[in-house]
Amino acid sequence: MTQRLKTISQQAGVTLYMTMVAALALLLSRENSDQDMMIGSPVLGRTHPQAGGRAWPYRYW
Repeated sequence: MTQRLKTISQQAGVTLYMTMVAALALLLSRENSDQDMMIGSPVLGRTHPQAGGRAWPYRYW
């Protein structure tokens, strides 16, 4: 199963972590009647210049 998830991630051009977060969001959305939810993810060492050294979680949707 891990190899299959890695393959799916590579085909989508994302990390395995991002695939797993998407799977978690899908699972939670099926179990939760609310349409809106936020999943936070602490990330250290952002090196992209646009991140500007920020260290708080970001939302993606």
